[in-house]
Amino acid sequence: MSFACRYNQMRSTRPAHRPLPGSSALGYGAQAPDLADAEVHVWLVDLQLTDNIVEDFDFVASSAEKSRAARFRREDDRRRFRRARSALRRILACYTRQAPEKIDIMADENGRPRLRQTGEIDFNCSRTGGFALIAIGRNCRVGVDVERVQSGFPAMELAQVHFSRAEAEELSKQSEFRRIPAFFRCWTAKEACVKAWGMGLSLPLADFDVAEDADGSPRLAARRAALSPLWLHLLPTPARLTAVLAADRPLAAVQTTFHSFARLAALGPAGRA
Repeated sequence: MSFACRYNQMRSTRPAHRPLPGSSALGYGAQAPDLADAEVHVWLVDLQLTDNIVEDFDFVASSAEKSRAARFRREDDRRRFRRARSALRRILACYTRQAPEKIDIMADENGRPRLRQTGEIDFNCSRTGGFALIAIGRNCRVGVDVERVQSGFPAMELAQVHFSRAEAEELSKQSEFRRIPAFFRCWTAKEACVKAWGMGLSLPLADFDVAEDADGSPRLAARRAALSPLWLHLLPTPARLTAVLAADRPLAAVQTTFHSFARLAALGPAGRA
């Protein structure tokens, strides 16, 4: 969930980060990316709003997704949502070996999205600006969040409202130069946790703590980790973005890659490699 969305409504392992297979592996069938047990693939997609790319959203999307798209007032927000959902369906098609329009995405009892067809594959996604971040895991539960680091952001003011006391105190110790990036690292880590747990807005961010190790790796503080443990991973991103992955078990590997929406669209018409 983006910072704007929530604001308007109200110990980490470090597996190797390896690139995903190239475009030759992005098919809906035998060439699907090999996703091992307790492994997560993370896709950062440039939604390329400035490019005139033919979209297939109206063909691949469910009626619920179309209704959500229609509720966006701003055209750019609507286009971001449409492209992010098309990208999600194309990426899921790589792993499920189904055509994008055949993938059945449903919500669990807490509103967390999941696949109806398989219990092995879990996914989570986030959007900020012109980027979508999509995490795919096998036999693990994942949550992910990505945010754009905003210069001049009132980090301390909002941390006192939305962060725990320990987090706000730690943030106050940061220099002015480091405070805003630290705020967004903490925010994305907390959002990734909430999304992995599947609790959404029902869990206030101030009700649990995340912290950073000396090397900057995020971790869930002990009092919550003892009840609902999560392993957190700071993800590599382009400048001015920050992203965190949360998983409910130690991971064998986290593979990350960057894609353009055009690259995904170049797979051809939905349902065909």
